[in-house]
Amino acid sequence: FFSIMYSLKMMRLCRPFALPVRQRVACTILRSQQLQPWAPRRTYALRVEVDPSQDAALNLTDNFAKRMASISDKEGQPKLLRLRVEPGGCDGFSYKWYICDPSEIDADEDRIFTHNGSACVVDEMSLDLVKGATIDFVTELIGSEFKVTNNPNAAVKCSCGSSFAPAM
Repeated sequence: FFSIMYSLKMMRLCRPFALPVRQRVACTILRSQQLQPWAPRRTYALRVEVDPSQDAALNLTDNFAKRMASISDKEGQPKLLRLRVEPGGCDGFSYKWYICDPSEIDADEDRIFTHNGSACVVDEMSLDLVKGATIDFVTELIGSEFKVTNNPNAAVKCSCGSSFAPAM
């Protein structure tokens, strides 16, 4: 019975166009040719209207915001972190991270979460698997990385934390 339920869940996750349309975040990308040197670049890259009822769907930490601000300043233009959940890894699904430009956001498919002027973009399919989780930037002896922690949708996760099996 468990394998049948898992197969049905996998089929639903692999068919993005069969999912019901949800209320999405309205996103307006501001395109300005002249940058004002006294304003931090990341503050005027996006104007995001977040539905207050959906605001806590993903939690971002101060370390996340500091690291994204550092990346944006280093690149000389605003950058966002994109999180995708893709099939693979030790336990069935793995977290994939991408640094992207605001112009790459699809207002129909993406949800934007902000914290202290930095933003994370998650597509609707991935959001179902990470809703309620926390995104952090951690520094350890072996390196630094973005990490998903406290994911209530993960029944099992691998020891390195980069993949998980969804709770049924």
